[in-house]
Amino acid sequence: MSWWGKAFAGGVAGLIGGPMAALAALGIGHQMDRDLRGLKRAYAPVRDVRLRERLLCQRRTALFSLAGALVRAAASPPARRAAVLEGLLAAEGLDASGRERARVLFRDGQRADFPLTAVVSQFRRAFQRRPDLALALLGTLSPLVEDLDAGAPARQLLQDIATRLGVRSRRLERLVAAWQAERQRLRAGGGDLSRRAAAELLGVPVGASRAEVTRAYRRLLSRHHPDKLAHLNPSPEELAAAARRTDQIRKAYRRLSRDWTDRTPI
Repeated sequence: MSWWGKAFAGGVAGLIGGPMAALAALGIGHQMDRDLRGLKRAYAPVRDVRLRERLLCQRRTALFSLAGALVRAAASPPARRAAVLEGLLAAEGLDASGRERARVLFRDGQRADFPLTAVVSQFRRAFQRRPDLALALLGTLSPLVEDLDAGAPARQLLQDIATRLGVRSRRLERLVAAWQAERQRLRAGGGDLSRRAAAELLGVPVGASRAEVTRAYRRLLSRHHPDKLAHLNPSPEELAAAARRTDQIRKAYRRLSRDWTDRTPI
């Protein structure tokens, strides 16, 4: 049993206010111990395999279903929705069964009766002491919204999700503004990537095979995805930069994949 909080609060109160103050401070110390234990559980590595899998499942449930809800609110065309789903699948590195479950979650998020409150509440309960993970989730979802104007349905939905996650409006506004700036910078950088530029961005030869390109794509997404910064408590600007890098990686992958056939390399 942890006793540091009780000892500290009781000792200080005893020195200042005497025995009665020390007894009153024990209650405060007890709460301190509970908070310390909670923080330790939240940030310490999860060694229980079942618990780790359950937490990962809860994060992915929120990610894929909320992404589906956002593309629906943005009225994204089918091609855009498919691209969003494929990018998330690649970033998560799921196996066949995991990919199928993610597709189901993505479709569920697009339903008119999607239980937004239940999904967000489940995520918040699972990671209630990890505001960094809530911000990382929003950092992943923000670039999926085509129209980020304050009055747009998708933007309002993103704000609703942030509020339910306990992220203040000002923090979300910084995140959105940073992402918009990064998106404009990306667009100002030029039009379509050349085949060579795409290959260089992914770190593969121009003549790389489909398997080589796919491995490089997944490796880079895994390394630069905004979720990977969660434990560093990143700023909105850092999350936006990670989202921009992820967008560039996806753009390069799409450029190289145009030339694929079932029988020929890139």
